[in-house]
Amino acid sequence: VRFLYEYYNVYNENQNLKNQIDQLKNEKFNYIFLENENKKLKEIIGENTNNSDSVISKVLIDKDGQFLKSIILNKGSKAGIKKGMVVLERNYLVGQIIEVNFTTSRAILISDLNSNIPVVLEPGSFQSILSGTGKYYGKIKYSKNKLILDDETIVYTSGAGGNFISGLPVGKINNGIESFAVEFFSDLSQLSYVKIQSIKGQN
Repeated sequence: VRFLYEYYNVYNENQNLKNQIDQLKNEKFNYIFLENENKKLKEIIGENTNNSDSVISKVLIDKDGQFLKSIILNKGSKAGIKKGMVVLERNYLVGQIIEVNFTTSRAILISDLNSNIPVVLEPGSFQSILSGTGKYYGKIKYSKNKLILDDETIVYTSGAGGNFISGLPVGKINNGIESFAVEFFSDLSQLSYVKIQSIKGQN
């Protein structure tokens, strides 16, 4: 009987230790998760931590189809979000707000077939239009100049038309995909948090 009693006590102590170890593991995993989330937020915010025109938002739904490339965000008019605001991941352009509700909003991504963004190609300061392809990359649609673009060419927003802030990095030329293809700086399939920012001069 004494042996069974001691065995029972040892068994209970062992179970308690296992439970404590499991709890510590869960706490460790939660800490790692929160640490990674915090790191993501810092990367998205970048150096503009004091920019009152920026709002950090979580991506709720990714509406990913053959032709439609848009995301639903957890910030709306309640947080000051307005139609036309730009959406950034770190400091790279990824989209623009096209629909706003009280607590949510929807943004069209730069990969969408309906996306046409005035851009400038550097070096050379060539003005052009970047169109979405419905895929993971964009394409230079046309230019007033006959261009020969190499893989060192960087694509920025030009600000023409007033729909985007000028100088936002978008991507770089990657002729390995196809001629005049633009490889985006942000992986649009992996967006978890984004920064929503007003266009300069927007009311």
